[in-house]
Amino acid sequence: MPQAYFEVVAAATVAGGQFQMRHAPQERIVRREVAQEVVEAAQDFEGALGVRVEDKRQGPPKLHDLPSLQKLCGSRFGWPASKTLEVAQELYDGQGKKIITYPRAEVRYLPESLISDVPKIVAGLQAGKSFSAIPVPDPPIVRKGASGSFHDKGLEGASHHAVIPNVNTVDNLREVWPRLSIDEKKLFDVIARAYLAAVMPDFRYRQTTATLDVRGFPFRAAGRQPIDFGWRAAFPEWQPADEKGDEAQLLPALRNGETTKLENPTIEDKETRPPPRYNEGTLIEAMQNAWRFVDDEVLRERLKEAKGIGTPATRAEIIGGLKKQAFLIAQGKNIVPTETGLSLFGVLKQADPSLVDPGLTAQLECLLDE
Repeated sequence: MPQAYFEVVAAATVAGGQFQMRHAPQERIVRREVAQEVVEAAQDFEGALGVRVEDKRQGPPKLHDLPSLQKLCGSRFGWPASKTLEVAQELYDGQGKKIITYPRAEVRYLPESLISDVPKIVAGLQAGKSFSAIPVPDPPIVRKGASGSFHDKGLEGASHHAVIPNVNTVDNLREVWPRLSIDEKKLFDVIARAYLAAVMPDFRYRQTTATLDVRGFPFRAAGRQPIDFGWRAAFPEWQPADEKGDEAQLLPALRNGETTKLENPTIEDKETRPPPRYNEGTLIEAMQNAWRFVDDEVLRERLKEAKGIGTPATRAEIIGGLKKQAFLIAQGKNIVPTETGLSLFGVLKQADPSLVDPGLTAQLECLLDE
């Protein structure tokens, strides 16, 4: 059930201009009279602003494995997981195509031996007009180790590295392009941009946090100003979730300790939202990270090691099978259980709760180990 709660916002004025501050309590306010107290405290309040400015940097996102491609294509294009695999397979071994590496990848790293291919792949991609505008530095930036892209240790126990453009065909992209379907072009674009971003500079920005103690009620505002877009220039249309709304407002020049005045505090009515429904991509991710749903420490660890339920090659088939048997159904982009599915779950749970517990997979893995 959604629960109503209240937030208080006010306009703050400093010498440099105006911005919005929001009451930041430890716990949500669920009673309107408490919010009313905050409003009364904030009305025409004047006080010293605490200002913290930090220069921050953020490295590029990891390269793709099959589950991360399925998640991205599920949310961006509404593709079922099986479609992402199908399109990727065609790009990998389709007649006259072969422009990406093996798609059933289970890790998001590359071996260090592939560092020498970087200039050739970048040049091959940038010959095409869709990627020529992306400002990859010369020489490209190679990041090694766990937080980078080239990491031999991260490939231990895995048979296939991250999905990237194929170095052997990258020079023929011009002639291959007309043979590709619209969907194949979309997926190749995702893989190519991820590769280019991985060899571009960090995204650098200035994070400003302003705080104000309003008669015991904490108010805050945050904003970030980009200094250098770095790898984000590979995704010009994309805006991260943490840059929408208040957190990313453009703040005027602020000085630590300067006087600020609050005006026009208002109560905003909010409502808690139930957790979002799964789509094909997020369901695959939940299967991969099924250990998160297990409380037992030992089983959690074993399930984490086994990389969850299914494998990159079988997860889409498992979902497809449940749909075929009408236990799951697609509703727009989302996947929801049917009445039949829910009653089957009920019957299994009643027979033995462990049958519907992902921890059982881990127990079977332990038995196999023995």
